[in-house]
Amino acid sequence: MTRKHRAAALLMALVLGLVMLLSALYIIENADHDCVGDGCPVCERIAASETMLRSVTLAAAAVTAALVFLSCALTACVGRGFRCFHTPVSLKVKLSN
Repeated sequence: MTRKHRAAALLMALVLGLVMLLSALYIIENADHDCVGDGCPVCERIAASETMLRSVTLAAAAVTAALVFLSCALTACVGRGFRCFHTPVSLKVKLSN
């Protein structure tokens, strides 16, 4: 990974974290506002913020699960000397008829 890619990834992570923090703060700040009923702009923004937070949380959970799975798979492979799959050759099975 080049230095530019690392910097771009760090910048995107910081922006995503900032957006999540500001969305949560907006929801907390306006949780008990004076609602005017249907079409309330504050309620619409709160709903949009909640939707964004849910989708980001779901994506983060999926990425975390994938990383855990990959790390477990790599750990299992390293323990066997990178022979993750059993083949007739690795099991030393003679296939003669």
